[in-house]
Amino acid sequence: MMKINIICGTTKAKEFLHCNGTVVGIFDKCFNILTQSKQMLTIFNKTDRFSTRGLVSEYEGSFYDLPISVNESVIIDSGKIKLANIMFNYSDMQVYETYRQPLKNIEIEETVFEEMLEFLNKYKTNSPLICEENLIYKKFNQGIEMLKINKTKGFQMLVGLGIGLTPSADDFLSGITAFFHIINYLPEFNLSLAKYLEQNGMERTSFVSCNLLKDVCQGHINEDLYNLLHSLVNKKGNIEFLTKQMIDYGSTSGYETCLGIIAGYKFYKNGDLDNGSYKLC
Repeated sequence: MMKINIICGTTKAKEFLHCNGTVVGIFDKCFNILTQSKQMLTIFNKTDRFSTRGLVSEYEGSFYDLPISVNESVIIDSGKIKLANIMFNYSDMQVYETYRQPLKNIEIEETVFEEMLEFLNKYKTNSPLICEENLIYKKFNQGIEMLKINKTKGFQMLVGLGIGLTPSADDFLSGITAFFHIINYLPEFNLSLAKYLEQNGMERTSFVSCNLLKDVCQGHINEDLYNLLHSLVNKKGNIEFLTKQMIDYGSTSGYETCLGIIAGYKFYKNGDLDNGSYKLC
């Protein structure tokens, strides 16, 4: 049996290392496990960029080259993650905190968000959220308008809208919720979305997106997103560089998360979400 050490993991991933699961997705640099408690764990190859559910291994190759198969059973017990032909040892892993405290003494200025938006406008992307000819574009904008009237109906229209492991509108919502959390604005919005995902997320969107979006609602934010938000609200750091770091995530996910940050700022500035209903119905 091949043995691979887990170098580090997140506090959020550690929460769910208590029950068995199943391999549900294999990619070049990572693979996903769905636990029996419907939680996601992601094992990465050796990297310094990982998600809030990440466990980073010492393996430096492609997971396509390992004897791992979708629907394969996973046993998690006594510091080990056991597949049929591979055992990952996490007993000595370093644990990273992913919960981010809301920032204090922030300085929110429109110019830094304008700078970020200017850079985004220069970046070429095929995101359906900015392509007016795409059917998703119309549905997305209808969902945003609904958020201003009734949050839950807005969530119903937006969660799961798009394609891929993390649909476009989910990535957009992650940008909004991360921004709101960091500046401690409208906490009831994030709580309502987290509750909606708890009740409906697995039916409305992919389990990957449901888990990651729920994490952001609860203040668990990956390092690249946190660094960008910290820079935006404290006017420190290279906004263009940090935005580019985010854009590099996935095909369009990072770009759409950045769009969500801009929208979160506009909602904060204009108070568009202050009076909408939060009733879960």
